[in-house]
Parts: sequence; C-alpha cells; structure tokens
Amino acid sequence: MDRDKELLSKEQLMAVFRERLTTAIKDKKLNFNKLAQMVGISASAMYQYTHEKNGTLPSMEIFYKLVTALEVSADYLLGLVDYPNSIISDQVDQDTKEEIELIRRA
Repeated sequence: MDRDKELLSKEQLMAVFRERLTTAIKDKKLNFNKLAQMVGISASAMYQYTHEKNGTLPSMEIFYKLVTALEVSADYLLGLVDYPNSIISDQVDQDTKEEIELIRRA
C-alpha cells in the first residue's frame, strides 16, 4: 500500500463498500435477503448498505458478521486491498512490516 495514498472521502468509501459488498454477495451465490437474515438485520438495512448512494455503513458488529458470513477480509470491503481474502499487511513492504513490529513491541 502506498503510504502517500489519500484517504477515501465518506462518499468514496460508501461507493467502494457498496460495490465490494455486492460483489462478495454474488460471489458467495447469496441473495441480499438471505445475507440479511444470516447477519440478523432487516432487508431494508441490507438495501441501504448495497443500493443507496447516501446509505449508512454498518455497525462494527454487523460489519464483523458480514465479513464472517461472506468469508472476505475487512480490508477488502473497505477498499484497502484488491483481493477478497487479502489483508493490508499482505501488501506492505518489508520496511513497513518492521516499523509495525517495532510499534507493537513498544
């Protein structure tokens, strides 16, 4: 990941999340109502996550349940990585990994 990469705006994050969530649902061969039932939310809440441009992002609990049910990484749904089962640490260079390790040890 490029350290100088700008953070996404809320609108950009929503668009990426909406697109990635929809793709993951299709890849898992689920429909929106079935996934909503699996994670314990209403169909209208799922509609907001997948269709509405000014929708909302899910709570952390629901986000966790979505990631788990769809078997994708949180980083993927947030647009931080390009592959569903990747995490951001898979894409950082060795220097960055060493910096992260130093911070963890501090």
